Amino acid sequence: MNVNSTGEVWRIVPSQPHFLVSSEGRIMVAPYYASMPHGGKRQYGGEPHFGVWSKTEGRKVFSKVVL
Repeated sequence: MNVNSTGEVWRIVPSQPHFLVSSEGRIMVAPYYASMPHGGKRQYGGEPHFGVWSKTEGRKVFSKVVL
């Protein structure tokens, strides 16, 4: 469990440990580092999203989350 300065609580999704969900209803990919092709490292994830409402599915979908 992780709490930021605004009181938002982030928790790991048990079935998907690379995702975090917040008490505010946001979702994000857990921050991680990956190697670049010519050396060095880059951080991915760590950017929270609210998602968008899908009329056809009748729920929020998170289109920016890429595995």
